[in-house]
Amino acid sequence: KEKSLISNTDERKHNGIYYTNYSIAKKIAEESISLFDNGIDFTKLAFLEPCVGIGIFALAYIDTVIERNIKLVSKLQAVINNMFYADIDKDAIKLLKIIIPIYAKAKYKVSVVIPESLQGGCGK
Repeated sequence: KEKSLISNTDERKHNGIYYTNYSIAKKIAEESISLFDNGIDFTKLAFLEPCVGIGIFALAYIDTVIERNIKLVSKLQAVINNMFYADIDKDAIKLLKIIIPIYAKAKYKVSVVIPESLQGGCGK
């Protein structure tokens, strides 16, 4: 078991795979969004997560946008429609497509879907 952990760690390092915890991703999202005027329309602002992993930055972005303007809960699908993501791991993208709708339903009581045209790519 220990040997597989070591090789798994080596493989992650070789591929540049690092996991960011939610609190750090949230702080980055807050700092990034704070650069915009209060009048920004988050339903039209594009969000790119080029190394999505399990979607921590995407979830932190969603939470920060909603905290900044609670009225956007009803427009969460429009926010998600402008979220773009990629990863070298195709399974990570598949997982994100499952996580975001479950997260939105559990936290915000809103049903959302990941549009076919925006499902991301680049995975192996």
